[in-house]
Amino acid sequence: MSVIFLPLAEADLDDIYAFYAEKSTAAAKKIYHAILDEIEILERFPTASPVEPLLDKQSKIFRSLVVAKGLFKVIYFTEFETVYVTHVWCCRQNPQYLRKRY
Repeated sequence: MSVIFLPLAEADLDDIYAFYAEKSTAAAKKIYHAILDEIEILERFPTASPVEPLLDKQSKIFRSLVVAKGLFKVIYFTEFETVYVTHVWCCRQNPQYLRKRY
């Protein structure tokens, strides 16, 4: 399977990097690469993550992979032979905001 980042997911990654880079470029790089490295598992095991309970009423089956030591959730769905990453969500945010994004 291939993994494709949709524009909002790319923007989320950019925002995460920018937020941490204000404090430490090294920390920003470490977190950014940790997220990307953990996403690689989706290429081999796209259904290993649970269905995201906050998005269970959507038309697509969204799953979430918790990454970077529990700081973020990678929200994605699969279609044919592709994993589409829709968001990289900070777990410290109000979960209701996640529903509003969909």
